[in-house]
Amino acid sequence: MDTPYMFPKLIEPQPVAAGEVLLVASGDLRQSANEVCWPAQAEMENQIGAAFAAEGFTLRRAHGYDTQLKHGFICNQRMGMDVFANIHPEALIVVAEAVWQYSNHVLAGLQSHRGPILTVANWSGQWPGLVEMLNLNGSLAKSGVKFSTIWSQDFDDEFFRKGLRQWLQSHQICHDLSHVRSLDFSALPAEECSLGRALAHELKTKKAILKDIAPASDLVEGLLNNVERPPVFSKDGLELYAGAPLPHFNEVDECAGLDSLVTNRVWTAMHIDPATTLHDVLGGELYSDNGIDDFVWVFQISGALSPSHLVGGYTLTQTVIVVTNKQKKPILAQWMAIMAGLLHVDSGAPGNIEGTMRLRTVPRKGVIIR
Repeated sequence: MDTPYMFPKLIEPQPVAAGEVLLVASGDLRQSANEVCWPAQAEMENQIGAAFAAEGFTLRRAHGYDTQLKHGFICNQRMGMDVFANIHPEALIVVAEAVWQYSNHVLAGLQSHRGPILTVANWSGQWPGLVEMLNLNGSLAKSGVKFSTIWSQDFDDEFFRKGLRQWLQSHQICHDLSHVRSLDFSALPAEECSLGRALAHELKTKKAILKDIAPASDLVEGLLNNVERPPVFSKDGLELYAGAPLPHFNEVDECAGLDSLVTNRVWTAMHIDPATTLHDVLGGELYSDNGIDDFVWVFQISGALSPSHLVGGYTLTQTVIVVTNKQKKPILAQWMAIMAGLLHVDSGAPGNIEGTMRLRTVPRKGVIIR
């Protein structure tokens, strides 16, 4: 056909083979995190692949392992778009997450995908796979994308096998939601309900910027989210938010920045200390010891630890970060504490680490910041 216009060359990806499911893995934007975390991701993918094989299906990666980068993650948004451009829109897709990931790496492709989508995470505290799956799930739900989700510790338990079988047969997983119920607004105290509606209206009209307004530092996050904190000044020398916290997070896991803003405005209006602390849900397991026989959730404080949330405040504020290898053996420890009005920072080889997180480090030259 003769035409003066330049029509794009449209290429339709080939359909996948019968009994084949494609796997994609969204990773971090940071090369260091992707490289360090790749072994855990590879181990999880092998376990998931074995589970699919047991059901008579083949799990195939939709993108390969990069020998130069030393990982097999989708590590930026452009790469994600290119990967999905070569995936048939009706293919069955599994998004497997065992590590930190940026949802925008795969969200564009998943938004236009027409086939069944399953998000999967490992139930492990080594890296935040469960948290990152929830982040992606939130993005998919807010985008109106239909998907199913499931998780497991080692991918051979009955819960996972049953859910996987259901998804392969019907392309959806029906979880037990009997514990979920709608909020009865009539049961709420009238004055507090009115306050909530007024604050919600204010939130829509008095908008705020939340992301990337401060350096990526747990110390900065914790200090600025506290009422009693060092002063912060604008470029013009004006003090910002004097006598009040500046609610913000560099990490906005599961919209934690928005939750922080809401908490700040609600608690301020109710004359409650509006300081906020960010926690990550690492996972949990059945625990039987010390008089406890129940399922125990594990939360990790991920930055933004406000001193007012600790007994003794700044006086007893102390942070211990322990880095472990794959065998969960401590290999490095970092220690921060405020003593006599000074911030002390030290790091070194960990010694005796007990459940109370007591730490003995190799003596090194510390850093003291006024």
